[in-house]
Amino acid sequence: MEKSKFGVCPLFTFEKIISGKWMLPVLRCLEQNDGIRFGALLRCFPEITKATLTKQLRRLEEVGFVLREETEGYPRNVAYRLTDVGHEFLHVFNKVEAWCEIYLADKAERKAHAAALAE
Repeated sequence: MEKSKFGVCPLFTFEKIISGKWMLPVLRCLEQNDGIRFGALLRCFPEITKATLTKQLRRLEEVGFVLREETEGYPRNVAYRLTDVGHEFLHVFNKVEAWCEIYLADKAERKAHAAALAE
């Protein structure tokens, strides 16, 4: 991440946090599966590699959205859960998603209206 603007410019910070093909799907899966283990999380996305999932989880942990909990013992048990900041982000993102659905429906309606006028 470019350190000069990250954490200083709100929009740059937002874009860097959510960038990446798997960032939002991983957050959604964590939202629905509190305390999910790595293997179970990996099964949520058959197309993702272990390395990519690990990278995404580390990034989410770095920005404070995800907590990695490791228990002692053998075999080692690692679970992931959203932090309060992660839950707060998803609450805001749900509002953005709702706006996008309204926008797309309105766009489709405008396109249909324009097509009807063109006939």
